[in-house]
Amino acid sequence: MKKNISGILLVLIILATLSACGAVPQTTGETQINGVLECINGNDICSEWRDTETGVHYFFCYAGGLEVRLNADGTLYTD
Repeated sequence: MKKNISGILLVLIILATLSACGAVPQTTGETQINGVLECINGNDICSEWRDTETGVHYFFCYAGGLEVRLNADGTLYTD
């Protein structure tokens, strides 16, 4: 009886996990913030933004915030 209950519970957990994985909508294209920041690439979880006035690029992650994109030598990544 315990094997049946644990087996059913395992199947339910697997089904719940698989059904939670879905396509994340893309946010590229026309997305802008105050006409200054423009979304270059990414989705709702992690994306790359560009300052239209300075050309500086930024990475935004939902759980981590906003971070400046840097070149390999440590300088700002710009257009």
